[in-house]
Amino acid sequence: MLTGNKKRYVLGINCAHDASACLMADGKVLRAILEERLTRNKHQSGFPFEAIKYCFKSTGLSNIREIDCVVVNRHPKRNPIVHRKSSSCVCPQCHNNVILNPSHHLLHALYVWAASGFEETAVLIADGSGYSYGEYLKHGHGYLGKPPTHCEMEEAESLYHFTKNGIKIIDKRWGEWNEQSANRFVFNSLGHMYSAASQYIFGHWTHSGKVMGLSSYGDKNNFPLNMIKKENGALLIKTDWIYQLKEKGTKKPPWEQEYCIDLAAKVQAELESGLLFLAAELFKKTASRNLCIGGGVALNSVANNKLRNSGLFENVFIAPASGDSGTAIGAAIFGYLKGVSGNRGLSIKNDFMGISYDDGAMLDALKSYQEYIQFQHVIDAVPLASRDLENNKVIGWFDLGSEFGPRALGHRSILCNPRNENMKDHLNSKVKFRENFRPYGACVLEEFANNYFHINVSDPYMLSVVKMKDSAVSKIPSLCHVDQSCRIQTVSASYQGKLRLLMEYFYQKTDIPALLNTSFNVRGEPIVESPRDAIKCFLDCGLDVLYLGHFRVTKLVILNEIVPSRMLRIIPIPSEGIMATRRSFFSKKWIHEYYVKKTSGCELQISAEAFWLLSRLNGKNNLDYTQIEFNKRWDNQTFNSTIEELINFGIIRLAEQS
Repeated sequence: MLTGNKKRYVLGINCAHDASACLMADGKVLRAILEERLTRNKHQSGFPFEAIKYCFKSTGLSNIREIDCVVVNRHPKRNPIVHRKSSSCVCPQCHNNVILNPSHHLLHALYVWAASGFEETAVLIADGSGYSYGEYLKHGHGYLGKPPTHCEMEEAESLYHFTKNGIKIIDKRWGEWNEQSANRFVFNSLGHMYSAASQYIFGHWTHSGKVMGLSSYGDKNNFPLNMIKKENGALLIKTDWIYQLKEKGTKKPPWEQEYCIDLAAKVQAELESGLLFLAAELFKKTASRNLCIGGGVALNSVANNKLRNSGLFENVFIAPASGDSGTAIGAAIFGYLKGVSGNRGLSIKNDFMGISYDDGAMLDALKSYQEYIQFQHVIDAVPLASRDLENNKVIGWFDLGSEFGPRALGHRSILCNPRNENMKDHLNSKVKFRENFRPYGACVLEEFANNYFHINVSDPYMLSVVKMKDSAVSKIPSLCHVDQSCRIQTVSASYQGKLRLLMEYFYQKTDIPALLNTSFNVRGEPIVESPRDAIKCFLDCGLDVLYLGHFRVTKLVILNEIVPSRMLRIIPIPSEGIMATRRSFFSKKWIHEYYVKKTSGCELQISAEAFWLLSRLNGKNNLDYTQIEFNKRWDNQTFNSTIEELINFGIIRLAEQS
């Protein structure tokens, strides 16, 4: 029980995929971050040493022994807790109050319940899988419901009812693995049903967001295999369809193959049907007005909107970090509630849980890249940023502490003019390096949301895909997906940060109360965390301007009155310029295609001129000399466009002569 005035610190740790840490004091989150944001390794798993150090350093703590309770979510076979010579080691030799593996689904549920602010609510948790019944029994944990047929079965979906009197298990479905390999995930849960489709279509289970975007192009009725069955009030997830999938074609990318497109539509429809069934069962047994949705499946914003519009519940809340990263917060809450009576003091107000970097830290980062950039300190970035957006510039927006969840909400965002109908294609090809079918989200001033979208509730975490009104499509075409939908973030007057001010200014100038908003990263990389991350990402892609706190940052370009071309040199980025050629048979003849592969893993096709130029760069010759050599084959206009192409791809940088 909590006594005296001493703060009670609890550390929540997630060692599964999307490893993360959360430091809580007296029921309030002090800091939380994903390990991937610091290691720059997307979906990082394992013990989050860097995330723990980040939490400690930013709050004045230095050692794990200063923590009253540590709660760990870990895969029992892949994430063993062993002694390490580290200030963040949580083995029994280093800390005497470590709680291992409470119910994985309970941690999801605690997080979404606390973030919702509801005292009483029904809670639906759906993901790939939790851990086994035997693992929980080994550690003496409860909230497991009716025992499964054997101890190796793992959590599939869980239904809870939270009230002021405590937590009640309404139902819990256990599943078992049939196969788990590089090629197949075969586990009878809604989450792994969707992962199996992702694995087949895009080659990895982590691409569920792509499947959701692709589903709008397909027809579920063209896909003959069924994935779920409802029988005697129970939901059954089938797995036999996975072994009946046709061999995927190789001549076209999967998003151009009808079979893959229709599979995406089918699995999306089956997921929605399964979630609606579980929600209806939950309502029957709780009669609650409120519903909270958590677990990785809750990141499916198309399904979320179906649940909101079902009429089953008056209020629906989705956790901003619904995936496994959020279990670190759930773990911290679990530890906190172990030491207090009731939920006294428990508070999660928003998703901004990272460090707010000061001007000094930003200036240090800018100086470390100063040979490639120009920057100026600005008192008020809002008017300048609005003007850049009006002129169709793509801007990086870095403000205050980072978002914990996977959606950029205006602190680590890329922002664009939504009126430009070509902006989506430009972003996919020159900035984010994404597949061309993928849509983008929007941030919209809350009071105008219903004027443009079919929505009547606030959604500050961008976790619902809604239909655009017909009258809005021509006004903000870059936000419109193929089925006239858009994932939106509503921005209220109480928003923390400068995004709201920028949107208001842009609205005054354009009469448009919305911006295209996507995460500040490129394909294959985590969202940027630090000023240095932001500058590197800015240089490594086709962003036009970076607003880094009070600094406006631009790249060195060829036609520059301040720095003439004779004073510039081209710097190849070795790690970003792994080149390859291919021969393809097209229109009855062989053609050469040229590619570069970036460290993030994405492969970009480049022109023959760009390939020629890259193969001859040494980082020493000035721009004028390089242009003379280039113009022996091509002209000045081609040279300028080639340099721009490679800068936008982040393969080269222009630097002042030293």
